[in-house]
Amino acid sequence: MPHPRGCSAPSPQPKQKQSGLEIQTIPRAISKSTFALADASSTPAGLPGGPVFTYEAFYQDIVPNERIVTTYAMQKDGTPISASVTTMELAPEGSGTRLTLTEQGAYLDAIDTPEIREGGMRDLLDSLASYLQRESATVKS
Repeated sequence: MPHPRGCSAPSPQPKQKQSGLEIQTIPRAISKSTFALADASSTPAGLPGGPVFTYEAFYQDIVPNERIVTTYAMQKDGTPISASVTTMELAPEGSGTRLTLTEQGAYLDAIDTPEIREGGMRDLLDSLASYLQRESATVKS
């Protein structure tokens, strides 16, 4: 039974392009589509012919419309490169929602760095903003 703070969420669809680069997502079986405490997500991906990066995350705290806390680890071709705790806080602001993202990371053996992570997170947040703008325009029309 899902945790009472958990809520259903659709499975994400892999993107074929990110920042102009083709991203190859390695297929995996998805047995359930939940967003609940202790659920794990493991996603291997990479550029064709390049290294495979694996992102494995666990939800530590979910408070609907307020906060999501995850812990995650990343690997490059099976070698650990980083581990992080990320908090996403949501707060009403005007007619929208403010997202405050805080990440504490350990970057291992100089394979991953805070600068690389910040750039990747910035790309993800820009993609989220674009998606939300498209969805908002669709709802208004």
